[in-house]
Amino acid sequence: MTLTAGSRSGTRRALVVGGGIAGSAAAWWLHHTGWDVVLVDASSTPHSGGFVLDLSTTAQRILHEMNADDIVERTSFASPATSLRFKGGPRPLQLTFAGGENRLAHRGRLIDELMKHIPQEVDVRLGTRLASLEHRAENVRARFDDDGPGETFDIVVGADGVHSTVRTLVLSPRETSLYRNGLSHLWMTVDRAMPGPDAVVVGRHGAMVFAYPYPDTARTQIVAAVPAIQHVAESRPLVEQVARALRSTGEELGGIADGVLDSDDVLMTRFTQVRTARWSAHRVVLIGDAAHCIDPLSGLGAHGALLGAVTLAQSLQKHGDDTSAAFTAYAAQVRPFVEVSQRATARAVEYVTRPKWRDRWTTVLGGAGELAQTLPHTISTSGRRALTGAAALPGIQRLRP
Repeated sequence: MTLTAGSRSGTRRALVVGGGIAGSAAAWWLHHTGWDVVLVDASSTPHSGGFVLDLSTTAQRILHEMNADDIVERTSFASPATSLRFKGGPRPLQLTFAGGENRLAHRGRLIDELMKHIPQEVDVRLGTRLASLEHRAENVRARFDDDGPGETFDIVVGADGVHSTVRTLVLSPRETSLYRNGLSHLWMTVDRAMPGPDAVVVGRHGAMVFAYPYPDTARTQIVAAVPAIQHVAESRPLVEQVARALRSTGEELGGIADGVLDSDDVLMTRFTQVRTARWSAHRVVLIGDAAHCIDPLSGLGAHGALLGAVTLAQSLQKHGDDTSAAFTAYAAQVRPFVEVSQRATARAVEYVTRPKWRDRWTTVLGGAGELAQTLPHTISTSGRRALTGAAALPGIQRLRP
C-alpha cells in the first residue's frame, strides 16, 4: 500500500465517526483489511438501552465472518412467527409467517458487545466529538472538540447516525436529507406476557402496532406508528389509540392493551429516513443510518449497517488508492437494497395509518411507480443480488488475522 501524508507505520489511516453497529463493524473490517483505524464517539460511555432489532440471515452471516457468533448467541434469540391482523370479529383476517432463521437482538447489548469486539489495535476514543473536517489534496484533517490542532486521515467514515455530524459538515444540511411523513413511533415496554409465542402486527384505527414477546419473561415490547408530530403536548391520546387498535382484533390481545394503558415506559420518536443523493465527497464517506436510515419498523437497520461496513472495506481493498472509485462501487452495491427497503417501509405504514381511500390509492400508485424504478436491477444477477442486500463476502481478503 502507498504511504500518504496521513499514514503511520506504513499503512493507510481511517477515522470512523460513531460507535454503533455500523461504526464498530467498519472499524473491525478496515482493521482486518490493513488500515490503521481511529474510532471516535461523542458519547463517553458505550451505547446502552434500546429495544430489540432484527438480525437477518445476511446480518448473521456477516457477523459470523467477523468471528462474532458468540455475540449473536449472547445478545439475541430466535425470531418468533409473526401474525398480521387486519380485522376483528369472530372471523379475524390474519396471515402468519414463520420466524425463519432471523433472530431478534437487544440493541444496547449488541452494540456494547460489538464495541468490545473491536480489535485492541484500533484507537477507540469515547467522549470525543468531531468539530470540523478540512479537505486536502492527499488527506482530510479532522479537528475535535478538545481544541487541538487535529489529525490527518486518508479517509473519514461517517457512521454517526440519523443526525450525522459528518453528513452535515460535508454533504448537506441536516434537515434537507431527512424524509418525514407526519408519523411518529411510540415505544413501550409492557409488563404483561403475550397470549402466545407469536409476535403480532395490527393495522387498525389509523395505527400500525408491532407486539413482540420477550423470551422467558412476562413482558412485551410494543412499537407503533401513529399520525402525529413529535413532542405533542400530550401523548396519552396516542397511547389510547394504540390500545384501541390492539383491542379491536379480539379479546386475545385485551390484556396487552390494558398493559399499554398502564405502562409508564413510553418513548416517542419521529418516523425518519435519511435520503440523500450522495454518500461521499472527496475522501469522506457515509455508512449505516448516517447514509440511509431505513426506519426501525423495517427491521433492516442492522442488515444495512453491517452490509455497508463490509462492502466499503471490500471496495477500498479492490480499488486501492482510488477512493473515489471505491466509494462509487460501495454505493452502487448497497443503494438498491436501501432504497427499495426505505420505500416499502414508508409506503406500508403510510397506507395503514391513512384511513381515507383516496389517500391510500395515492400511496399505492406512488409505490407502484417506485417499484417500476427497480426493474432495471432485475435484469442482471448482480442487480438482483444488490436488491436483496446480499454481501459478497468471498471477495474480501483479510490482511490481519
